[in-house]
Amino acid sequence: MNKLIIIKGGQKHFIFRFMAAILYAFAVFIIVKFFINTSVSTVENYTISFLHILEMEIYIITLALLASVVNNHHFNLKESIYRKYYSVGPFGYGKWQTISKLTYTSIYLNNNDVYEVIIWDESNDRFKISFHNEENNAIETAKYVADKLSIDYYTRNA
Repeated sequence: MNKLIIIKGGQKHFIFRFMAAILYAFAVFIIVKFFINTSVSTVENYTISFLHILEMEIYIITLALLASVVNNHHFNLKESIYRKYYSVGPFGYGKWQTISKLTYTSIYLNNNDVYEVIIWDESNDRFKISFHNEENNAIETAKYVADKLSIDYYTRNA
């Protein structure tokens, strides 16, 4: 195997993307309005006002990021490396780490009644790649990923 496999987290729901777009636009609007309406000076009141605006900007951008960040998984099987890749639009970040050979996929029902699709490697490290409310969807995803990665799929014992 000499390929890069990307497991995408998919797009966020339309409502989240719409909300994030409004929040990003609002953040830009506030900072532009501040600089248009306030002349730059070294007075203490200006500095305090700017810090209040900056604090509000941090809150707004944090909410926008929470509504728009997508989580992807990148497996480079040729070099045996993996990264969890977070992206917002075309911008993203993820740090590569060395992994052992991937061995199998499985599903796990966690305490919140959510099924996790997990990829395991030889050193028993696990990579949670998706979450499902229904068992059938989790099984389909796990089998599909196992097929694409040419590894086994193990069912849980009931």
